[in-house]
Amino acid sequence: MKTSHITLALLSLISLAQAQITMPERSITRTKLSTTVTGLTGITNVQMNAAIASIDTTSTTPYFIFSNVRATSATTTTNDLLRVRYPVSKTSLDLKSAQVQVFKDIGVFDEINTLFMKNVPAIAAMRYGTATMTYAAGSSHSFSGVDGTKPFVFDLVSGQSVGFQFHYVSTPCYIAFTRSATAPKEAEFTGLVSSNFYQDRLAVLDAGRYYLWMKPQVGASASVRLSFHNENATTLGSAVSGTVISGSLRSSVRDYLKWKIRLVKGQDIILTQTGGYDIQWRVVAADGSYVGSFFRGGSGTTTFSPLVNAALSADYYLVAEKSFLTSGSTVRATVTIGQ
Repeated sequence: MKTSHITLALLSLISLAQAQITMPERSITRTKLSTTVTGLTGITNVQMNAAIASIDTTSTTPYFIFSNVRATSATTTTNDLLRVRYPVSKTSLDLKSAQVQVFKDIGVFDEINTLFMKNVPAIAAMRYGTATMTYAAGSSHSFSGVDGTKPFVFDLVSGQSVGFQFHYVSTPCYIAFTRSATAPKEAEFTGLVSSNFYQDRLAVLDAGRYYLWMKPQVGASASVRLSFHNENATTLGSAVSGTVISGSLRSSVRDYLKWKIRLVKGQDIILTQTGGYDIQWRVVAADGSYVGSFFRGGSGTTTFSPLVNAALSADYYLVAEKSFLTSGSTVRATVTIGQ
């Protein structure tokens, strides 16, 4: 399996920062959309030019992992996201037979910046513990007696990007985000959150039920006020030369807008921003690779020329992301396609 233009973004192995939740890679429940197989059959095409390489050293056998791989095979298409795991010998670094985890119908996905281009529904209402009462997304909800024994329960869809806003926490709490309804072990509580903290970019690759657990650092229980959001909340738009694009980015939420633009090889995207402030513009290729970026701090009119130059004739995706969570912003810009 060979592919040209293999670009690997090697990620450093670092310990989790304070208050960082890690999205679980594998489903523990019976109902799941991801499938783990040993290799693929009938392969006719492999794309790895947007792959991300990392090493998993948590198990007895270390694994070398390529994520965001795409392949056309007997059971997959390039619309599916693959995570390929190679067991690695500790003495020879030989890569043995691979395990492949398949996440169906993810579509274009910038994994480094957690940007999905697919359209997804709003996050369903949350439950707390076994209570039948539901709590709406986007609203702030208060809870008492939070002690690490009852979870906040979410039914999530692949393509959603989850953000948690911890408005008030009476005492700092350790947190864990799992696929199991069983309370986590002590070592699984990896993050520590307090009041006025926002946890963003939790990419949902596997649809199903998820559980957020909170355990006080000190004391028997805590009072908590939180809200939750889908950061991939907007519908994918489209733009051609001369299109005026616009949209609103919410306050206190990591939010982004997205448009698809068709380019011929050698063409430029020129962007003239006339509305919005503190906007991070990104361009993502159809293979999920990150190909362009500009930041506009403050307001006023600014022209980015070129925002990106097309290496191939293909679809590209323009993304506008709010850099700061303090306030919302209404974005407006004109797209020009030039040579």
